[in-house]
Amino acid sequence: MNFRYFTTTRLHIKVSVDYISFISRCFRVSTMSKGKMTSYYKPAPSQGDTKSESGKSIKKKEEFIFFFGQNYVFSQFHKVDFTVDGEEYCCMEQYMHHQKALTFKDMKTAREIMLTTEPKLHKKLGRQVTSFDPKKWATESVEVVRKGNIEKFSQNKRYREIMFSTYPKTLVEASPRDKVWGIGLGKNNEKAKDRSQWRGKNLLGQTLTEVRDTLMKKFDVDPEAAANLPELDIYIKTKSSSPRKMPRKSVTPEKYQRKKADSSSKKVITDTKIYTSEKSTPIKDKKTPSKSSSSKKRKETSDDIKNSPSKKRKIDFDKD
Repeated sequence: MNFRYFTTTRLHIKVSVDYISFISRCFRVSTMSKGKMTSYYKPAPSQGDTKSESGKSIKKKEEFIFFFGQNYVFSQFHKVDFTVDGEEYCCMEQYMHHQKALTFKDMKTAREIMLTTEPKLHKKLGRQVTSFDPKKWATESVEVVRKGNIEKFSQNKRYREIMFSTYPKTLVEASPRDKVWGIGLGKNNEKAKDRSQWRGKNLLGQTLTEVRDTLMKKFDVDPEAAANLPELDIYIKTKSSSPRKMPRKSVTPEKYQRKKADSSSKKVITDTKIYTSEKSTPIKDKKTPSKSSSSKKRKETSDDIKNSPSKKRKIDFDKD
């Protein structure tokens, strides 16, 4: 009796355990949570994820290409000719600020921007646009930069090939000061390698990355073939022209002037000091000799010699 009772209870326990595990599996395969189906199995790894030997999905680390400076092809200051709507531009900085002036109908500043080829002056003139609305420009500036870069890289084959060789890496403007178009960090900063630690929005790098994907579709470039291309150098040195200097007022500083007042005639005479290039010592103007100093000296007569005591002694000594 005891043996039979033991076996039957053991059998009941085993059946109950199997039944409970079966019910739990069925329940865990599909459950309803707030109207959404949640699967018991793990989701498939995304495109950026890879599987290790143990079968666990490991997220692939994002790779970046940093640029900052006039000699980088992705920079707004980099000089390369391209045409947009029949107007020829020398760099993206000129195009962006010219469109900025046209957006707010400042035709005077727009003409001045097109007269110079120096990116620094383009930026300076762009800040002087009248009737400027920051909110309006914030919504339109990204589209302006996208359109200009599409034309820039479409019309220059060499630059387009350089852009395609960067696929699938993310383009990043490593500007330490710009927190809107850049990331607010330099490329040598360790925080620049982590997107979560960026201080800026990287609008320029993000726009260029989207432009690259658009041009790859336009020119029928296979993404897998582009990923296997050797990465080309994005640094191309350009000749920087000297900035146009504004004419200065021809006013002599007061410290280099000296005023002399003539009490008799009450005229004010202004003399300017002249400095040489070798030494910073002033050259004094030679004074014209006066009539009294230019008159001839009187010749000593015999009477004068006799009257002078020193001359008398010499004469008496000679007589002896």
